[in-house]
Amino acid sequence: MRPKSSQTLRGRLVIAFGLLGFLLSTVFAVGVHFAFESIEHDLLVDMLERELESVRQGGTIVSAAGSAIRIEYYVSDATSTPEVYRNLAPGFHEIGSNEHERHVLVKNVEGVRHMVVFQDENIERREEALMWTLVISVLIATYLSIWLGFVISRRVISPVTALAGEIRQLEYAAAPADALRAYAQDEVGELAEAFRDYRRRLQEFIVREQAFTGTVSHELRTPLTVIGSNIDVLLQDVSLTSAARERLLRMRRAVRASADLIDALLNIARRENGSAAECEPRTIIDAAARDAAEQFGVNAAVEFAADAPAILRAPAAVFAAVVRNLLHNAIEHGRQPVTVRLARDRLTIADAGSGPTAAEKEGRLGLDIVQRLCEGQGWRLDVSIGASATQACVQFPGG
Repeated sequence: MRPKSSQTLRGRLVIAFGLLGFLLSTVFAVGVHFAFESIEHDLLVDMLERELESVRQGGTIVSAAGSAIRIEYYVSDATSTPEVYRNLAPGFHEIGSNEHERHVLVKNVEGVRHMVVFQDENIERREEALMWTLVISVLIATYLSIWLGFVISRRVISPVTALAGEIRQLEYAAAPADALRAYAQDEVGELAEAFRDYRRRLQEFIVREQAFTGTVSHELRTPLTVIGSNIDVLLQDVSLTSAARERLLRMRRAVRASADLIDALLNIARRENGSAAECEPRTIIDAAARDAAEQFGVNAAVEFAADAPAILRAPAAVFAAVVRNLLHNAIEHGRQPVTVRLARDRLTIADAGSGPTAAEKEGRLGLDIVQRLCEGQGWRLDVSIGASATQACVQFPGG
């Protein structure tokens, strides 16, 4: 059973490349972000510790007026220390958000808690710019991965597509076994070589089969020809009784039907269904109706539509076998009247029905040979069974 897939092989490769590019660029972007945060933290801690050490040694902290950078110094027990800083534990803290974020270093020195506050509005702007840069980088990397997937998948899949196209264009049993062009020594080359080997073995089998069918055809036709010739000789005897003559006529009909059936079966075995053979369907139908009347005593009503074809593109033996088998099936399993109708696009054989019993339905549907003959000619066989009517319809191409 062929597995169902909504994506082509090339589509799956493109998706794989896109996902790989997205995942790798995302991991890289996250790593850059955390590295930036870590470096920023270390630099701020080092700078604030140096500022604190400078203040303890008698220096002062001066922030330029109008500058985006502000550095402030506080002691926990001073009245000027804002309440928000008083209860901070020793260490590095970030208070606020966005442009109002402040970085606070709290450190206990000789029993006194010192606090250095650093605020830079540009830091947050740079962090936001970095985030957008990383997001855009991820999108660009994903797009480039998808584009690269398209390019690489085209190069990877093109030999497979070319091989499939060559195989599709090969005519049945006509091209030599090495008709495929040479491929690189890779997986596609191995696939092409495996197909060459399979096709070679298949052609050898076809040659053996055709030789066998030719022998069978000769071996089966010869006795039938002998039997038919002897029957024709016997029928020329004027001393034959009517009963003996009837038996001989029945035997001749059986021989002719057997010969047509052999021709049809050999036609299937030799795969000659696409040949340009033609036949006269009206003549074949009339002959089949006469044979049925002589054999079964049933006169089938034969109708030819105004657009019924005078010539049908099919071997005469094949069409005769189809008509004879369907007509005999209708007579043996159905009730009279039996009607044979030929139109431009179909052949219909109908009877008055035989009832819906399972056994009779099974007998009506046992038309494997007719089904295979129809499939070989590109015809479609439809059999409908009912209590009051049963119909077999052979639809020709274009109908």
